Formats: sequence, structure tokens, C-alpha cells
Amino acid sequence: MERVSVIVPVFNAERFLAKTIESVLSQTYADIELIVVDDGSTDGSARILADYQDHICVIRQANAGQSAARNTGARIAKGRYLAFLDSDDIWYPEKLSREVKVFDERPHAVLVHSEVDWMDEGGAVYRRGMTQQQRARDRSRLTHITGLDVSFILPSAMVVRRESFEEVGGFDTALHSGEDLDLPIRLRMLGEIVLVADSGLCYRIHPASLTRSGGDIRYASGERLCRKLAARFTHDREKTLQLDALFAEHYRMWAFEYFQKGHLRKAGQLWIRAAVHGLRGFVRRLPAKTRPGTTPTHSIEHHRCERRQ
Repeated sequence: MERVSVIVPVFNAERFLAKTIESVLSQTYADIELIVVDDGSTDGSARILADYQDHICVIRQANAGQSAARNTGARIAKGRYLAFLDSDDIWYPEKLSREVKVFDERPHAVLVHSEVDWMDEGGAVYRRGMTQQQRARDRSRLTHITGLDVSFILPSAMVVRRESFEEVGGFDTALHSGEDLDLPIRLRMLGEIVLVADSGLCYRIHPASLTRSGGDIRYASGERLCRKLAARFTHDREKTLQLDALFAEHYRMWAFEYFQKGHLRKAGQLWIRAAVHGLRGFVRRLPAKTRPGTTPTHSIEHHRCERRQ
């Protein structure tokens, strides 16, 4: 049996933390190492962690964000596989057993993830099988660019081969949202990404959850993700066109948020960026001979003929 290192990043999670830890300790898969990274909590999280000191390894660090905390845990992990669980989510008992079995059966798999149920703040499940439902409904430009197989993969649903995680450099610590898309995109270059159809966890939806936060952090992360995708798909004309539209859409949304807050100068700057990407996409769609700055071949040949005469 191969060891699985479970990494739980924690920041002010006292309300839900105990149930999260209990869901790991209740796994039917036996060989588990549980690493909790306290990312600068100022609430009662440390007290709760002390109750489990005989069952977990606790690392404390200054607040650096969830991605940095996950990477910290991964650096000291001893398992062949790395599993991640956010401090407000809950695993079902069979989750790891099912996912490790997939790795045993599919040696080219680098990431295995489970289907996800959604629960409310109080822990009541109100939607089931949301990964496949979201994929079935999704028609976004981003998914068109990246592909459905890397979309809607929550960190809490992931188990990753450790050597593959290390090869791609782990989570991008500069991304405070979108890291759950960025990592699978990079891992897919190394092997298969496999979805287990059975639900493996409950994802908690509540006002304090990171995915519901907005502002500059979220938009700056979105901009960085777009730039990384643009660098990856430089030679793919269709995806480059889609990215121009995605950039324009992103900057318009960011500008509108500033506009609503009365920050007109910043909103104007972002609207200009949106217009630039919109224009760039328009120019790229033009036939090469009609793009600004290009000279038709027949004109060049005509000029050469005149010089010969």
C-alpha cells in the first residue's frame, strides 16, 4: 500500500476545522499522513489542532495564502501521492481508496479527482454530482481554451502523483484564485487526468469561502492566468483569438467594478485595456493581406518591375 500525504491549509478555520480533520481520519484507506499547515491563523484554530496532536503533523507559517501553504505541506510530505483538502470541506470515507485504485490501474494517470457534492454553511447537502453538471452546462471561453477535462477540479477533490507535482513546480503562489485550473493544465502535459464518477467530498458554500471573495486579488489572479495561457498557446491561432476575447471580457468586468466604486480613472485604464484586446482580436481575424502594416505581395512585385525598367 502506497502512502498518501494529505495536506490541509488552514487560515482562521476554527468553525469547520474539526469536522474536516475527522473526515480524513475516518478514511477507509489506511496509510495516510495528515499534514496541517497553519497559514498565520489568529482565531482558535491552534486550539483545535492541539486536540489532534497525536494524529497530525502541524506546520506554522506567516500568512502567505492557500497555494503557498499547500506547497509548504508538499515539501515535507513523505507519501507517493499528495491529496489536498480545504479546511471547510469534508471527505466521504471511501474517497482516497477509490482514487488510489485508479492510480494502480492507470499508470499514466498524474491526477485523479472525485465528483463533488455541495453543502451549505450548516453542512446540509443541497446539490450532488456538481463537477459533471457544471461541465455539461459550461460554454465559457475559458473552458473552450483549456478543455473540459481540466475544468471544475477543486483542490479538495485532487490526488496527485508527488513526482508529477514536483516536476511542474506545485501550485502557483501568485494565483489567489484559478490555481485549481492552472495546476491541472500543467499536469496534463505529463499524463492523464481521471475523474472518479462517485462523489468523494462535500464542498462547503458559505460567505467567507475564498471563491466568493472579489476585488483586486481575484481579478489580478485572473489576469495572471490569462497571461500564462497566452504564453502556452502562442502558436495556436484559434486559441489566441479566444484569449483576446477573454482578456477583453476580464478587463471590462474589472473596470465595471471600479466604476461602481467611483474610481473612474482606474476604470478608464481598464476599459482601454479591454478595447486594445478587442481591437487586437479584430485585426488578427482579418486576412493577412488586409491587416494594417502589411504590404500586398503584388505591390512588392510591381515595385521590383519598375526598378528593373
